Amino acid sequence: MATRKKTSKSRKKRAKRTTAGKKKTARKKAGKKTTRKSKKKATRKKAARKKTARKKAAKKKTAKKKKTKKKKATKKKKTTKKKANRKKAAKKKTAKKKKATKKKANRKKAAKKAAGKKPAKKASGKKASAKKRQGATKSGPFALDTQVKRQKNVAWRMIDGEAVIITPSDSTMHTLNDVGTRIWELMTGERSLREVAQMLCAEFEVDKERAEKDTIWFVECLAKKGLVENS
Repeated sequence: MATRKKTSKSRKKRAKRTTAGKKKTARKKAGKKTTRKSKKKATRKKAARKKTARKKAAKKKTAKKKKTKKKKATKKKKTTKKKANRKKAAKKKTAKKKKATKKKANRKKAAKKAAGKKPAKKASGKKASAKKRQGATKSGPFALDTQVKRQKNVAWRMIDGEAVIITPSDSTMHTLNDVGTRIWELMTGERSLREVAQMLCAEFEVDKERAEKDTIWFVECLAKKGLVENS
């Protein structure tokens, strides 16, 4: 009986040991499973983080590329605009140069034509002195009531709205401005200087006193060069 009790106790102990061992192994397996799951989760998280980081980097690269493209496009536009403006300025300069050259050519042609005309013969002796005296009396002094006309032997022509006059004595060319050309046109010997000044006041919106002074001064300058005389 004693031996049977011992065997039963030993069996119970063995059974307890086996159950404890099984529990340990089960616990180990469960721990391994949990560790594997946690490792998989960690790896998945890392992979997700890497993907998000890659996506962010790709977005940044695309944004930078877009910015660089926009900058290049704006630079190209600016350069094209600058080139167009430079071309326009160059065209304007060339047009101005052409106009200036045309004006010079027309003035030279007028001077040649005027120089081609035969000048009046000089009077000799007493006749020349008499003519000089008459010219001196005709050329001044000038008042507002005097009527002035252009001399017949003076060559002149209108070029681009400006009067080009050539003095007969030394064949020098003189170009007049707008006011000067208008006074030159009005000096036909039929109007007085006062009437000429009144017409200038109406056309150029100038004060009466200033117009009268300017006309007298201008006529005196022309008379000194031998271009006008009293009618």
